[in-house]
Amino acid sequence: MRAVTLKVPVSALHFLSLPSIGGWSQFNHAEWAKRSLDLIELKDTYKSCAEIYNPYWFKSYKDDTSKIKQNSHHPIVVGAYYEDEKCIGLSDEQANIYKKSFYHDWFNSDPNYYSNSNYYFSNDKYFRDHHHFGGEDKGLEYKWYFELRPGDVPKPTEYDGKERYYSAKNWGYGGIKVDKLNRLTFTEAIKQYNRYSLDGKRCAYLMLGHVLHLLQDQGEPDHAALADHAASSKNEQEAFEEFHICEILAAEIVSVSDPALILEIMAGNIGAALAHLTLTWPIFLIALAACKSKINPNEVGYERLIRDVYILSDLKDINKQIEDTGLLYEDTYDDFFKQMSLKSMAARDDIKNKYPDEDRLDYPLGLGPAPILFPQIPGCNPDIDKKDNSQTKPYIDLTNKVVPNIICYGSGFIRRFYEIVNHVPFVEQVVVVKAVPDLKPVSFAKFDPALYLPECQKCQVKYSAKWSHKFGTSNRILNVTSEPLSPDHQAYIFLQFGPNIDPEMSKRIRLETLDLKLIGTSPMNQPATPIKWTEAKDPKLGYYYWGSFQPKNPLGQPYKLTLEIQAKDATAHFDRGSNSGYELDSHPETIAMVNPYDAPSYSFIDYQPGADHNHKIEIGSPIMMDSLENNQTILDATPINLGLSTSSLLGPDFKEKSNPDSGAIFIPDLTLHNANDIDFFHVHFQTHPNDKYTKKGLAKELGGGLYLESFPPTLEILVQETFGGCLSLELYNSQKAKTHVFNNTNTVRLNGSQDIFTNNEFYLKVLNPDYGHQGKLRYGLFIRYLCGGYILKGKFLSKFWEYMDFPRDPHGGILDFGEVIGDPPETIKYYNPHKLISDLKDFLPKIVNELRVEDQIERNIILANKYHELGQIAQGAGLLGDAELLYDESTQIYRQHHMALWEATVLHELHAIYMKQGRIKEADHISQRLEELR
Repeated sequence: MRAVTLKVPVSALHFLSLPSIGGWSQFNHAEWAKRSLDLIELKDTYKSCAEIYNPYWFKSYKDDTSKIKQNSHHPIVVGAYYEDEKCIGLSDEQANIYKKSFYHDWFNSDPNYYSNSNYYFSNDKYFRDHHHFGGEDKGLEYKWYFELRPGDVPKPTEYDGKERYYSAKNWGYGGIKVDKLNRLTFTEAIKQYNRYSLDGKRCAYLMLGHVLHLLQDQGEPDHAALADHAASSKNEQEAFEEFHICEILAAEIVSVSDPALILEIMAGNIGAALAHLTLTWPIFLIALAACKSKINPNEVGYERLIRDVYILSDLKDINKQIEDTGLLYEDTYDDFFKQMSLKSMAARDDIKNKYPDEDRLDYPLGLGPAPILFPQIPGCNPDIDKKDNSQTKPYIDLTNKVVPNIICYGSGFIRRFYEIVNHVPFVEQVVVVKAVPDLKPVSFAKFDPALYLPECQKCQVKYSAKWSHKFGTSNRILNVTSEPLSPDHQAYIFLQFGPNIDPEMSKRIRLETLDLKLIGTSPMNQPATPIKWTEAKDPKLGYYYWGSFQPKNPLGQPYKLTLEIQAKDATAHFDRGSNSGYELDSHPETIAMVNPYDAPSYSFIDYQPGADHNHKIEIGSPIMMDSLENNQTILDATPINLGLSTSSLLGPDFKEKSNPDSGAIFIPDLTLHNANDIDFFHVHFQTHPNDKYTKKGLAKELGGGLYLESFPPTLEILVQETFGGCLSLELYNSQKAKTHVFNNTNTVRLNGSQDIFTNNEFYLKVLNPDYGHQGKLRYGLFIRYLCGGYILKGKFLSKFWEYMDFPRDPHGGILDFGEVIGDPPETIKYYNPHKLISDLKDFLPKIVNELRVEDQIERNIILANKYHELGQIAQGAGLLGDAELLYDESTQIYRQHHMALWEATVLHELHAIYMKQGRIKEADHISQRLEELR
């Protein structure tokens, strides 16, 4: 239906509502956003922006595909789709606003949103599309008919003396002016990305999608020209129904035929007006039917035409133009909006010049005013017949001009945001591994374990350092473990660059820029040849870099080297001059952030670009001949004489080269410095006379829920290679006959060694089983003969120690004859059978004597109390037999010292045990004694 200018009473306006003031359809916005992402991927030759189009963002879920879903579409696409939503998917019930918000799943973990669901956007009936016009500071001018929209109409802001809304550029940028209404902005997206988390990235890209929608809007000339276009996304039938145009036209006709109706309505005489309307009702119905019969559903607004007929994927020429143009960049956020607006209006002017007679190309595009009101409301009558090619062609031509700009500028805008917020790289993790030559890792700092099965031949981490978040702060802390590297073995260095955040995980750096120098005091502190770096990818970590070198130490003394690491990021950064973000952050402790308020440079906070010097590795002393070098045959074996050892807990400290066991022998700094080097030792050991009682083993139950086991004497040989290499051991008897072979081991324990080596002597041979791979070795040797003894254990023991306040010193007091294992003890080991605890009746007096109480009566009373307490513990543990025994002991002492009340207390508990066991006679006997005590 062509636009016809008619007049209608203002009273008829109560029929009219304006659901929108225009905008690209949501589907167009989503399609343009997706195409912008595709173009970024297509043009990203070096994958420097791979995070933007990472498949992670497009995870496929079983969602309703009829709408854009946050789980199945890129956050940028989701944000672009939903920017026009005035209610963000809410129900009409305000009580359910928080629960049913589409964005609840995005922000429910954010404390700002949790405390205020309106924090990021006005989560009520606020209309957002008033702020979708204008690529510069000037926004849409307020018009009286905006008040016809249902719900709350936003209040305009002042600009050049006129009431205007925020421009799309300012609405999308954010800041103090719009924060209370909208934080789905460019500024807030930077803050979200600064969170250094996957969730922060998701929310940042979602917000960027909202801003992209606003930029895309400026590619539609009506938005750039500040022309509201309420029906642009509708066909004529939808527009006439939603705006009630035919009803108002019918009312207009009635009012023309009966002027008195107007006078009655204007005078407020509603009853009289209804009477007049009743008389003219047939006229109203006839006019209404006539209007509806002329509605043409094929007549559409410009935006509806594009949604229905414009299929970009079918337009090869336009797609080629987009690919050839590539990403369009501007220097600043403001320039993107300005240029998009200027180019879209210029495109409309070009088409207008090409079709000078097409009055539908006037603003608003493809729309006439509502043919009903005075003053008229523009943009309410869709006026392009989509079945008429002559009418549609100008708009298709226009779209062919603006869509490449929308997609190419959109791509540049998305990439520019990523370049601004992209985290600076830093050395997040360094691991140095000692291993055999010519290996290839299977993952970060790991090689195939099947290559070298013995534990001592597996690759060993000698330096490991990683920056991790420092709890309770916004900083990081470096956790380091370090051991010396052997100058005689191959070293592998692994580097991982952070931050390690999904979906891309670890940072990828430009391999040709990676340089590592070892800086220290040694004149030979550089690798013999430059480290050749290899890029690899760990399935859990992402990209990492590794190389190998041979440490050198010509000076002989251990020394430290500082790792100077230089590299440049392979991902894209915004050009900020020397602080662009490509260089490593030399001080990762303080986390580098983008200053969201420092437009247009967006400088970094806490970023110190430069080489990383945070890691130091230690190079051990070289392996030379040791002082016992003449023991390479069994005839030249080094003599060793062992004393008696009575504590398995007292072992050597190989690192500090100390030996607390006086009966053992400890020899550090032994070397196997070539393929033929072998060490022989001739060992003599003493035995204890009581070993013959313990060697066969003993197991018996004692009173009080305790159990006794014996253990045999043991010959213990410990070896430890300084840099974790493998050693093999061989044993020979006094006749020099080989008795035992232990390959690739560091511990040998022989039970009953006095039976194996009957004259208390043997020979020990130490050798390097794989010199070809291991090279030179340096080791420490520890040998001792442990006497046999006994182990006292049981569930009663820990409760006993928990409740009885006795000394527990394992090297003195009552336990100077054994070892206490656990606290409270679960096991006590005794090496001297003459001090073995035979039963509790003997054990407790010994303990009480240790309390150093001089008065005999006082000692006896303490002993009785302890028997009583221990009996209560036994009774509580269900050990009724042991409880009876202990109660008997305590009552005898109480009776001896005429302590009737205390005796009666114990007898009552003993009576309860007898009754529980059905021992009536014993219980009666207790009862008689209790009568006597009364």
